[in-house]
Amino acid sequence: MSKRLLSLLLVLALLLCAAAGLAEQTSTLTAAKISALQKLAGDAGTPLSEGARPTSDMSAYQAWQWTDRFLSGQVRSLLSTVQDYDLLDAGNALDPETENVQFALLDMENVLSFYESQLEDGRLAILNGIDMYQSAESSEAERRKAVSRTLEAESEIRQIISTLCRDYQSYLAKVNECTNRLNAQNAESVLEGPINALISEAEKLDGVETIVTAFNCPDIYYMQAGQGNPEPSPHDRRLFNRKVRHVGDRVAGIVARTKEIADKAASLIKVEYEPLD
Repeated sequence: MSKRLLSLLLVLALLLCAAAGLAEQTSTLTAAKISALQKLAGDAGTPLSEGARPTSDMSAYQAWQWTDRFLSGQVRSLLSTVQDYDLLDAGNALDPETENVQFALLDMENVLSFYESQLEDGRLAILNGIDMYQSAESSEAERRKAVSRTLEAESEIRQIISTLCRDYQSYLAKVNECTNRLNAQNAESVLEGPINALISEAEKLDGVETIVTAFNCPDIYYMQAGQGNPEPSPHDRRLFNRKVRHVGDRVAGIVARTKEIADKAASLIKVEYEPLD
């Protein structure tokens, strides 16, 4: 009897220990923690200034802004220039060093694009998790799940921000190296010749102020989705793209004194098309 009672007491003790362990795993979010998470994930903070470098105290939204700007203003801009050079001067291939830098930039674009997407997903996970945690309709299991995902997203965001700060100089070095390599190959003058040949007749027309094409428009990328920022769709569209995909896709913009002059100039622009692979 005593042995049976001892066994029952032992089982009871184990159950109590398991219950205690379960209670310890049921995490909670204090008011201070919720405030810190909202500050990390929200978009109400100070907008990141142009040219700013990443810092460890950035919010997820600011980190998203920095990543998006660096991708569009630096990485994709250079990759577009390399692509133009390759396209317009096929007889003068990129030297091996420039090709290596190009591949490094492509890798950087993939990594930063992934971070950009993860920052936005993490922000939403934190904000949605807090809402679920604070909802009176959420069960205890749902609250535990919300806490777990929220803290996981926080960890991911902080890791990305830390990585951006750590690797910033490396990113910048690759961008500068590619710029220097293109300058060494005199890429700008290589690009100017074919561009001028395509639009020279139209530019000579009296009343034409300027002509913008895919080869001389600003390297500012945006998304076509139409939603406001932050938005996870890729910013991969320029005012004019190097590839056209359908009849009516824009290839040039003309600033002229009258519509009639602009129409005449448009008829003088020479466009050469090659089928996409």
